[in-house]
Amino acid sequence: MPRTIVLNSNNVVQDGYNNKLVYKFPNSIQFKDSSIAVQNVSLFYSWYNISANLGNNKFSYYFPVASVMTLFSVTIPDGIYDIPALNAFFQFTSVKNETYMTTATADIVYFAKFAVNVNLYSIELTCFTIPSAGNNPTGLIPVVVGNYAPTPETFRIRIPDDLSLIIGFPTVAQLGAVWESNDWFGTATSSGIYDLTPYAYNSTTRIASYTSYVAPQVNQNASVYIALNCINNPYAIPSSIIYAITPNTGIGGVIVEKPPQFSWNRITDGLYNQIVLSILGTNGRDLEIQDPNITIILSIKEDNEIGGKY
Repeated sequence: MPRTIVLNSNNVVQDGYNNKLVYKFPNSIQFKDSSIAVQNVSLFYSWYNISANLGNNKFSYYFPVASVMTLFSVTIPDGIYDIPALNAFFQFTSVKNETYMTTATADIVYFAKFAVNVNLYSIELTCFTIPSAGNNPTGLIPVVVGNYAPTPETFRIRIPDDLSLIIGFPTVAQLGAVWESNDWFGTATSSGIYDLTPYAYNSTTRIASYTSYVAPQVNQNASVYIALNCINNPYAIPSSIIYAITPNTGIGGVIVEKPPQFSWNRITDGLYNQIVLSILGTNGRDLEIQDPNITIILSIKEDNEIGGKY
């Protein structure tokens, strides 16, 4: 009969990632003509989609300081963000940096907005006009005295690679430069660089709207992989992958995965004192899991047992 081994939070390697579990055998085990399969998985959907580790946690934008357009660099705290949360963080940053204005009735005015366009399966970015002291038809009031643009200017935001992928905008590889919202995107040139044109632009009010033209990858790790150090699958990259998990719950919920039938993978013949299981992101990199409460059950059988070869 197949034998089972159980890995849980006690087996998690304490390296800050919580994605490696080590099962140590009581004695060294000689495996020959044996196979292994995932029997059951339970873990919380708790990996970040924006973090320093993923390299997608920075952007910058321009705002006038004493009538000089100044670049503000922003670091997004590691976390799990959807588009409304990103928009809320931008507003929080605008307040923190005092890069907003108010109306005569003290309503806060932000100069950019991220929104989901469900019909187009895209993200829309709208950039509004920062007025000058001498050209301010709506009567906006800087929160810091004198912080007007030298001339009315469409708000500019700079979005580097990786974060661009989340919102579906051009990358450095496409543009040859960091994407900036005063550029326009549209038709690809013969060199593969995008000649930018606005989705919508009003030259009178200097308000520009942009829509992403590739599918936003809000969560790059919508599926994750289980890999084992004891197998060598010639058809997989990395060759240690034996199973894929697609979350069947919302962020923060418990993912419960129980395969309807075992997918057996041959264990490389040899002497083992432990098995190392890794949970990897879609790109094969270590997944940074926040909640170490993980339970994974593996099943092991030999070819001469019931069921024969895998």
